[in-house]
Amino acid sequence: MASRASLPTYTEIRDVTHASFGIRPCISQIQAAAAQLEKKSGVVYISGTGSGKTLTFWMPMLFEEESITIHVTSLNILGAQTAEKLNALNIPAINLTAANASPAAFTKIKRGKYRLIVVGPELLTKHTGFEDLWKTTSFTRRLQRIHFDEAHCISQWGGSFRPEYAQLRMHLSNSDRLSWSSERVWRAAETCAGRGCGI
Repeated sequence: MASRASLPTYTEIRDVTHASFGIRPCISQIQAAAAQLEKKSGVVYISGTGSGKTLTFWMPMLFEEESITIHVTSLNILGAQTAEKLNALNIPAINLTAANASPAAFTKIKRGKYRLIVVGPELLTKHTGFEDLWKTTSFTRRLQRIHFDEAHCISQWGGSFRPEYAQLRMHLSNSDRLSWSSERVWRAAETCAGRGCGI
């Protein structure tokens, strides 16, 4: 993992991203990736649809060889596309759904087989496999970030449509190793409400 003494420069982030993904990131994407690697605070990245928000959570993984990222998505099809793209780029990923959330899948996750876990809010809040993961130090030590795609869903869909979005706050806040991700995320989600943005 990138230590504070060996944080990449903006030029290095740009060049490694371009070489790895075939995409030349813009300065705001580079700044968002650098901020995630610095780990001084949470990162909120607000941008229009199709402008490359997803790239900002792929980029730090290029500089953290053992890191794990959880990506919360609202749609299984988007999760499948994300996992497929990262697997093709040799970053092990799983799109965890009700169809494949087996004990065997969670054993592989616990053992660190996947660097990206894409999951919907329902599984994240209700599946006992995640309760076990939060208690597994070897997993939580490697967990570097939790991203919320289309974060406005937390406030807009957190009512009767998909109540699990509202439960995310309490669920993650009650996880000892994940309390850092709570309050800032919810304030950001409220800011994003109605803007069609993602974090």
